[in-house]
Amino acid sequence: MKIPALGAFLGGCASLLLFAAPPPAQAANQTTLSVYAAGTLAPPFRQLDQLFEKLHPGVTVQPIFAGSVKLAKRVTELGHVTDVYASA
Repeated sequence: MKIPALGAFLGGCASLLLFAAPPPAQAANQTTLSVYAAGTLAPPFRQLDQLFEKLHPGVTVQPIFAGSVKLAKRVTELGHVTDVYASA
């Protein structure tokens, strides 16, 4: 994937993450957001995680970084549940 395309993709992911949870005033309980992402996406996703948690104090982001195929198998074959899946 070319760098501009990657930037556009990550921008889209950021938009989804930033608006995925209710505003802090509406969050009654602590919530954990599970994120499965390719290892190559770890640096930008860690930044997104921090920003998301600042904007949504009631939400904790729990990232898991690994190979895309391994993570896909966890979901499709092992029945793991994740809120966000991002492959590279």
